[in-house]
Amino acid sequence: MNRCTKCKKDLPDDMFYNSKTRKSGLTAWCKECSKNNYSNLKTYDPSYIGTKICRKCNRRKERREYCKRIHSTDGLSPYCKECTRLYSLSNRYRISVDDYTEMFTKQDGKCAICGQSETVTHKGKLISLCVDHNHITGEIRGLLCLDCNTGLGKFKDDKELLKKVICYLDT
Repeated sequence: MNRCTKCKKDLPDDMFYNSKTRKSGLTAWCKECSKNNYSNLKTYDPSYIGTKICRKCNRRKERREYCKRIHSTDGLSPYCKECTRLYSLSNRYRISVDDYTEMFTKQDGKCAICGQSETVTHKGKLISLCVDHNHITGEIRGLLCLDCNTGLGKFKDDKELLKKVICYLDT
């Protein structure tokens, strides 16, 4: 006997499909619930083609609004790019989108080092300015273009090493 997680009925094992991924060796839903669910999927709204619902904001968006993810069944991240960006800012840097926007406005939308605006593109899309932070204290210093942020990273934020680079360039 097994309990279907959909209809909550206790049914004999032969009323469930085999499953290699589940410990019990059987699907969580009984055959009837699985068939009903599949038939509901067949009667889809044509306007949903090419769209997906974000797990975070629960809004239906076009597939191009999601990052690619090789290991998912549909090849896309479960979260839209906007929610991924919000999560990244809040989780990695502990700032909100409003904080980012405020820094962006203070810097006039330009890199804090070279003064270039967001001009770098990747696959035809504009890359937003990177949040630069001290890797030891976590303190945010400002927004940098991809080139300046990568450059600082390559020199490991080492002032002495950067001074040597300046001396080298002066020769």
